[in-house]
Amino acid sequence: MIKIQSEITRFCRATWGVKSEITKEIYLRVTEELILYGLKAWYKATVYINKKLLQIYRYSYLFVSFDIQCSMGKIMIDWYFKDQIEKDKYNVFTDGSKCNGRVGFGIVIYYEDRIQREYFWRLNDEATVFLAVSQGIKNAIMETLDLQGEINIYTDSRSGLQSLNSPWSQCEIIHEIKKWIQNKIKYRLYWIKVQIGVAENEKADSFVKTATEKDESIMVISM
Repeated sequence: MIKIQSEITRFCRATWGVKSEITKEIYLRVTEELILYGLKAWYKATVYINKKLLQIYRYSYLFVSFDIQCSMGKIMIDWYFKDQIEKDKYNVFTDGSKCNGRVGFGIVIYYEDRIQREYFWRLNDEATVFLAVSQGIKNAIMETLDLQGEINIYTDSRSGLQSLNSPWSQCEIIHEIKKWIQNKIKYRLYWIKVQIGVAENEKADSFVKTATEKDESIMVISM
């Protein structure tokens, strides 16, 4: 497998000018077939095996174009833990939740200690909390595309961020977020713990409750 990877690297280097579509085809028809051969016999869900598979996967897709990766849902977005807020940047706090059978999400945009913008939406009642969180992250990006400088997006939903870092997520909203944020270096995603009591995050949470109190859904998400 390592030898095959080495040959693909040599074959796909810039001086050869091989199209990313061809690289994708090589991966799907050669590398992936070799990885999956006899899968039921040898695969065990151990940390070591999963780590090795992910390394092979990441390596192979270095040479596939961004558009192709997005179409296959394979982009992985990194995120970080943070317990202190940088006041000299745009800080966007978003949260999603379900309250009394209603689902919604809220967004608050800060610069220094002042609120610059605030939004909240109620979703259709069939939507899950995960979808509300994901839509909140997506809208946090969409509502800040016109801003200059670094933008930090905070959420207390670890599962939402983990989906962005997964190459196998099937959620359409997650795929859309990846398309929006990939290669936009001004964005950084952060997970912030609920229990540390960040006032800005609590403000976003209060907007979620406001959203769920609306009489009508103003944003419908397909399940």
